[in-house]
Amino acid sequence: MPSLSLALDYVHVNTVHLERIRDANLFPATVGADTGSPAQQRPIYSTSVRPNPNYGQLLSQESSAHSNYDGVTLGFNKRMTHHLQFLLNGTLAWNRDDDSNERNYSGITMTMRTTSSRNIRGRASTSGASLSVDGL
Repeated sequence: MPSLSLALDYVHVNTVHLERIRDANLFPATVGADTGSPAQQRPIYSTSVRPNPNYGQLLSQESSAHSNYDGVTLGFNKRMTHHLQFLLNGTLAWNRDDDSNERNYSGITMTMRTTSSRNIRGRASTSGASLSVDGL
């Protein structure tokens, strides 16, 4: 029986109808660079001029946000032989959405999918065990 194995896994998740809070009293956004590092193209809203100047924010709770996750995992496993075993895994992933800010209640709605604020591009993990000659 072979003691080595290699695995390649792919996961795609498309989530729709996520909850978001939206300011209904804003004009459509223009696209421009944000102030993040590195700067990304994001919708820019003007809050100084509103469609209905008699009101400030008009917050609307709706289920219109989207999210996509794609991940590839490569794993290498050596089962216990010669008093040694180990497992190595590496994941490369992309998480994109159009509303990473749904919990800050700012009311600003993203109109295009960009890298999520929760995006973790790569991750690696290892584990191992060894046994002494007497089995302990």
